Amino acid sequence: MSLIKYACLLATVFLLACEKEVTSIKLPAASSQLVIHSFISPQDTMLNVYVTESKPVTGDRPGSVSTPVADAAVTLSDGERTISLPVTSIFTGSRGDVYRVRAEAFPVVAGRTYFLEVSTPDGRRASAQCTVPEARVTPEFLMDSAVRNDYGQEYVKYTGRIRWLDYPGETNFYRTDGEIWFVRPAGRGELVEERFRLNYDFRANHFFSDSRLDGALLTSPEFSFNITENINSATVYAYLLTTDRSYFEYHRTLRAGENDNPFAEPVLIYSNVEGGQGVFAAFNRTTLIRKVK
Repeated sequence: MSLIKYACLLATVFLLACEKEVTSIKLPAASSQLVIHSFISPQDTMLNVYVTESKPVTGDRPGSVSTPVADAAVTLSDGERTISLPVTSIFTGSRGDVYRVRAEAFPVVAGRTYFLEVSTPDGRRASAQCTVPEARVTPEFLMDSAVRNDYGQEYVKYTGRIRWLDYPGETNFYRTDGEIWFVRPAGRGELVEERFRLNYDFRANHFFSDSRLDGALLTSPEFSFNITENINSATVYAYLLTTDRSYFEYHRTLRAGENDNPFAEPVLIYSNVEGGQGVFAAFNRTTLIRKVK
C-alpha cells in the first residue's frame, strides 16, 4: 500500500471514530413575550386592543405562533383620564379575542398623546404610546367610467384615484383605502347590501411618506370596479388616512416581509412596544363619498 493511500485510510478511520451523537448542548432559554396590536382613530366606534403571547422558537410549548391572552389588565390613558378595557370574546367558544370599549366612553382626539399599558398576573408588563395626527389635507376624488361588453354582458367599468396636496413644512405619512357598497335584489322582492374593498392593484403601494416630497401633489394607485344592470345602487367610500410614523413603519416593514423569494433577507417587523412586541399607532381618516348609481 502506498504512503498516500495509507494516510487516507487512517484519516477515514479517525473521522468515523470521532462521529457520535451530541446530546449535551444547552440552547439558551427562550421566554414568550406579550404582543400588542392596536390602532386608534377619532373616527373609531370601538377601541380595540389585541393581546397575544408569542411562542418561543425553542421549547416544548405546542400551539400557534401566538396565543391569545385573556387575563391581562389593559388600560388606555390620555394623561388626564384612564379607562380599563375588558376582554371580549368575538367568536363563540374563544377564551378572549380582544380588549375593547366603545369609543364614546373614551373619545380619541386629534393632537393628543395616548398611553397604553398591559400587565398580566405573572408580573409581565408592556407599554406603548402614540400621538393622533391632525388631518390637514383636503383630498379630491378622480373617477372615469366606460361601458364594456364581455361575453354578451354589458356593464360599466369605473376607475379612480385619490389626489391630495401634501401639507408642507412637516413630516407626514398617509395611507389610501376604500370600499364600495352595493344594494342588489336578493329574491322575493328583498334587497341586500354588500360591502367590498376597492379593487386596487395588489402590487401597488398604498402607504406614503412625504420624505423628499414635502408640499408635493400625491396620487393614490388606481382602483377599479364594475357596475352591472342587476345592481340597484352603488356608493364608493374612498379613504385618505393621515397616519403617525409608527403606523407607517409597521406596515412598511410588514409589506417588505411579504416576499416569495426564499433567498431574500428576513425583515425585522417594526415595534414600538416597551416590554414586549407589536404596535400601538394612530391615524385620522378623511372620507370621500361618491354615489355612482
